[in-house]
Amino acid sequence: MKKKQFVVSWIFLLMFLYGVGVLWQQHHAIRIQHSIAFEQAAIHLLEEDILVAEQEIAQLKTASYITKALASEEFIQASCHTMMTYS
Repeated sequence: MKKKQFVVSWIFLLMFLYGVGVLWQQHHAIRIQHSIAFEQAAIHLLEEDILVAEQEIAQLKTASYITKALASEEFIQASCHTMMTYS
């Protein structure tokens, strides 16, 4: 009887860990989607100022130590600064 309880406990533990893994994976997928959405929004904001946007993108591409999420955040901040400067 104890062996059966042990096996059932392990099965529930594995199912729980699998569920946590799935939720973790979905969380990261949502973060990536948000990052892409913010990047696209920043590009739409800068459609009028294409040269500055191209320079900012080139600067972000050369900064290899910045992750994609940080790069898109920095791009948005630079875009807002550019919009405020040239408005």
